[in-house]
Amino acid sequence: MSFRNFTGQQRRITIGKVELVSLHDSRKKAKFLSSEIENGKDPAAEHSEIRKAPSVEKWCARYMDTLFW
Repeated sequence: MSFRNFTGQQRRITIGKVELVSLHDSRKKAKFLSSEIENGKDPAAEHSEIRKAPSVEKWCARYMDTLFW
């Protein structure tokens, strides 16, 4: 799904793989994303922020480093 964010930048977000998401579910997701975009949100940016968050593995490694330094 392609859209422009509030600064006019072209953005793209995927709904899911064709083999895994039904047509009904993909239409519901597209409708939801369209309403989010109309409300001024940028779902692609939110998705990138989630992916940048540290994983449990990184948190555990950080914890173990502080515990056994």
